[in-house]
Amino acid sequence: MIKYMPYRPGLRVLDCRCGKGILLDQLDGRTGAAWGIDHSLSALGGGDALMPQQVAAAQATMLPFAPAAFDVVFGDGTLRRTEDPTQVLREMARVLRPGGHLIMWEPRHLLRRTPMTELGRRMRAAGLVPVCAEGFGFVVYPMSLAISMLPLLSRSYLAHTLIKALLAVDGLLGRLSALDGKSWHLIIVAEKRTEKPDARPCRHPDFSKDKPYGR
Repeated sequence: MIKYMPYRPGLRVLDCRCGKGILLDQLDGRTGAAWGIDHSLSALGGGDALMPQQVAAAQATMLPFAPAAFDVVFGDGTLRRTEDPTQVLREMARVLRPGGHLIMWEPRHLLRRTPMTELGRRMRAAGLVPVCAEGFGFVVYPMSLAISMLPLLSRSYLAHTLIKALLAVDGLLGRLSALDGKSWHLIIVAEKRTEKPDARPCRHPDFSKDKPYGR
């Protein structure tokens, strides 16, 4: 997700559903300030990287931040974990500054029934302009799950090396047109609408077709 984030000094970043703070830990030193929210205090437990002022127990449908507070908002499965995805998108857009970016990671199989045109419509209604939707997780997702089930292996340097290699393989597989729509997950990027409408076309054709995820 981080590679889709624009880099410049002083970026203010929000991670929705931050859990134990893995993404916040990875962002350390790359941003001006980073905050995280999750649905409960128990979900926030155990993150050594997190400082008390960096996290809050809150729902994505009602973010406890002022309008235009962030340059980047990350969402890890936030749409599939809510009964009101439209309100989640509105809240994410509200806390983004004009020109800011929303970067979401969503599983294909749980969004399979949502046409891309409908997701694009909801984004635009919230004041967001879809930029791209790209697949990832062709082999790294099932293999990393298998590695995580072996505690001794998962904590080893070998596991770290294997996952880096699998990520490289995923990057190559993502370039094959024959595998379009076959990945486990999608990265979806949108931009907060500025005062002048952004006329740039989306870089992913599925946003302009009535085509469900993964088909």
